Amino acid sequence: MIDTHIFVGSLNPSLNATPERILSEMQKCGLTYGILTHFTGHFYNFVEGNHYLRQMLETSDKLFGYLSANPHYVQHSIADMRKHLTSEKFLALHFCPTYWNMDWEEEPVKEILNAYRRFAKPLICSFSLPQFPVAEKLAKEFASMQFLLLNVKSEEWEEALKLAKNCPNIYLEVSPYLLPQDIKKACEYLGSHRLIMGSDYPYFPFSTILHLVESSGVSEREIVQITRENAIKFFGIEERI
Repeated sequence: MIDTHIFVGSLNPSLNATPERILSEMQKCGLTYGILTHFTGHFYNFVEGNHYLRQMLETSDKLFGYLSANPHYVQHSIADMRKHLTSEKFLALHFCPTYWNMDWEEEPVKEILNAYRRFAKPLICSFSLPQFPVAEKLAKEFASMQFLLLNVKSEEWEEALKLAKNCPNIYLEVSPYLLPQDIKKACEYLGSHRLIMGSDYPYFPFSTILHLVESSGVSEREIVQITRENAIKFFGIEERI
């Protein structure tokens, strides 16, 4: 199984998940691979966070990562993409400009996205319900790029399914913010091949997301797709694991 949404590092010592702790907890729950975002890189200093994350990823063949970018520093972000995204350890860009107080449709954001698409890797991002029309617009403007929407809440799920139905390059994360019946509905309406599991660890234990998927009433085949196969195809890592 593959967990595609793990944070490493934190300002809160109780949530400071080191690679060693992550690997230990993954082993306990039967997770084979994990994809990490560095807390510092995503929320504070993207250059520093990307640097530290790359060092961490080199310590284990079980760990991959997401690069971070800051729309307030376009050229520095592009330079960091050129520096790190050629590494097979970095599978995508985890880019949420609203965390940096910038709208998705502002020019610096578009400049980073335009620079990023040349790497032919997916975009990992978050949109609130009022931003779904923007997500649809971006998905169609960047039609060659695949998008994974993170942290969709249960109360937003129905609209997120409609969004993904209209945009075949949008995939949805199955996260702890959903209910088991949400997963069942998504498999029936959208198809299990468009769902990818992510725990948001260490904010939630790995066991939470695993129990959620397994208790959703979907078939064993669909569980395998959600917890492993879809991530392998989405991130293009068939030959790396």
